[in-house]
Amino acid sequence: MRLLLITLILVFSQVFSVTAQQGKAIPGEVMIQLDARQSIESLHDFLAENNLQVKQQLSRRLGIFLLSFDENQRAASNIISLLQKHEKISMVQANHEVELREIRDTIPFDPFFENQWGFYNDGSGSGIEGADIDALRAWDITTGGLTATGDTIVVAVIDGGAYLQHEDLNLFKNRHEIPGNGIDDDNNGYIDDYDGWNAYNNSGNVPSSSHGTHVAGTVGAIGNNGIGVTGVNWNVKVMPIAGSSSAESTVVSAYAYVYEMRSKYNETAGDSGAFVVSTNASFGIDYGNPDNYPIWGAMYDSLGAIGVLSAGATANRNVNVDLQGDVPTAFDSPWLITVTNTTNRDEKYASAGYGLESIDLGAPGTSIYSTRPAPTNYGYATGTSMATPHVAGAVGLLYSAADSAFMEAYHANPGDYSQLIKAYILTGTDPLEDLDGITVSGGRLNIYNAINLLQGNIQLNFSILDSLHVSSYLFEVTTDSILVENTGIFDLELLFDLEEEYDWLSIDVDTIALAGGDSAAILLNFETANLEVGLHYANLHVDAGLAGSYIFVIALDVLEPVGIEEEVATTKMMAHPNPFVDKIVFSINTSKATDLLLRITDISGKQLYSKQITAQAGNSKLEWDGTTTNGKSCETGIYFYQLVGAQQVLSGKLIKY
Repeated sequence: MRLLLITLILVFSQVFSVTAQQGKAIPGEVMIQLDARQSIESLHDFLAENNLQVKQQLSRRLGIFLLSFDENQRAASNIISLLQKHEKISMVQANHEVELREIRDTIPFDPFFENQWGFYNDGSGSGIEGADIDALRAWDITTGGLTATGDTIVVAVIDGGAYLQHEDLNLFKNRHEIPGNGIDDDNNGYIDDYDGWNAYNNSGNVPSSSHGTHVAGTVGAIGNNGIGVTGVNWNVKVMPIAGSSSAESTVVSAYAYVYEMRSKYNETAGDSGAFVVSTNASFGIDYGNPDNYPIWGAMYDSLGAIGVLSAGATANRNVNVDLQGDVPTAFDSPWLITVTNTTNRDEKYASAGYGLESIDLGAPGTSIYSTRPAPTNYGYATGTSMATPHVAGAVGLLYSAADSAFMEAYHANPGDYSQLIKAYILTGTDPLEDLDGITVSGGRLNIYNAINLLQGNIQLNFSILDSLHVSSYLFEVTTDSILVENTGIFDLELLFDLEEEYDWLSIDVDTIALAGGDSAAILLNFETANLEVGLHYANLHVDAGLAGSYIFVIALDVLEPVGIEEEVATTKMMAHPNPFVDKIVFSINTSKATDLLLRITDISGKQLYSKQITAQAGNSKLEWDGTTTNGKSCETGIYFYQLVGAQQVLSGKLIKY
């Protein structure tokens, strides 16, 4: 299942850019470097005339000095321009502030945050340090609220309602609706839906609910406001919809309101409706057979097609949903994320559902502290209902972390790109022994990992797509390679494993550690002595942790030897320079005149160039200018050569710069 998620990421992955910011200049200071053999004394009069003082010699040998000046008298840009024109000065720049790149943990200034172990677990209260969703590091990147394209992010909480007067909740308001006038002002089919919607009685009067208020606080209690608690998002809008129980038709009606509001937003380019990116469902039917609820199940596909993911809480029973059923978490929709309950010790809560095919991941759901209606305002609760809003909120947070390129692509194709958000969440989970083999991802929500996947900070590139084709003559020993590059910023450990033992194929490593920005060539060794002429296949598995799991098909084409003679010419060869830029020369030495074939292939085994020559006894040379047989210039990269003679094949690797 993880392989399928990674495949989705590879199909839709974008190149994300990070906008660099200028460093902050220190007022009244510039640095200069003098031309070689110049002295600072030779600038004495010039510096004095322009009220510049030597504050510090930074390097005597390199002639680097720190100068100071009065910025109230003269602008820094004028000073820099003046110094740049001086014939004895080679370089000039402002002096800048520099920060220690320590890991910052953004802790909200909210008095009850210490009770919210699901966001930050320091090991107190019998918990295990780090058994949390890694919120602090995620909040270093974003705290939610707006997308890069200016959309106000909304998470819809379908529950019993919410306490609308809670000062710690940032609740959605339909700005195109006038409350209480009995008119459908925004023409969306719902009258007076200013605060959200009440699907129980089809009105805009959203009732108060302790359960719904608690869920809403986990999704988006206002962060860093000095009041109460914080949510997964500090600034997201929470849309309360009453409709979590009684009849199934009420549930469908509640989802239909979300569908209408998001559809209207899409159709009006954001002028009306709401930019709902996720829904939260903390309700369901124990042992429900999804086949009996087709309209309910289809709502998730309908919502997903317009860009809305839905998070669903599984049963508060220790049941295998795959076998015993559950609604909604046994529905098979690519836009539904199903959640079970984990504890502060990273264990599945005893009374929580599971299923290798049905339940996607775990999230903190035991003794969760969040908002409540007055007069208590805050309190604890336990259940899958408490786990799911962590995930619904995570969806909202990821949209605030996406760059404009992703968001523009999402607006153009919301169904596919919302699935990509789901893939980032599931792939970014922290693996838990207690969830391994009983959930799809085998892990617990980690929003920091998910954001880094979204932003391209965890990514691998391979020099092949899904297969490597190698040709080799019978009785030949050949090597080839797969180049892997860690294009992210995090160190990764890669594990390599052949599906079975092959007497004709081996790899030179079992595991490698690959730092961010580094690359490595994985050498494959082929021996054809015991093979028949024809094609032979093997599967190579690569487990790269957060960067995913991959399977590559290795195909070896064993060829008949050529040029059989009674007396075999012994040939030696050297290729130089290697690496090369414009051309490479093959210096050949053969014991007797012989026909030779030079073949150049790329890393996928595709032949690019070939040339047949008759080499005389002794030394001869053969050049390749880095073009194909058709004269097309080959790009910079790795190539392989074969010099084929009478029952002898010489091969090796070339690098073109």
